[in-house]
Amino acid sequence: MEQQIIISLSKRQDYNDYFVSYMSGAVINVQIKWMEQGMKDSPIKMGKMLNQFFFGSKK
Repeated sequence: MEQQIIISLSKRQDYNDYFVSYMSGAVINVQIKWMEQGMKDSPIKMGKMLNQFFFGSKK
């Protein structure tokens, strides 16, 4: 919380609906691009990539 990485519940509620819409749009657009490019990357690789985009994780 001190580093503003964790957002308090009261602040999270204020923009939760917008955040969900934002993230959903990002996922859909990545999926569309993946299909347009012939789905060459595996679903597992795409999941890992999205995880890295959203959370900065390389797992």
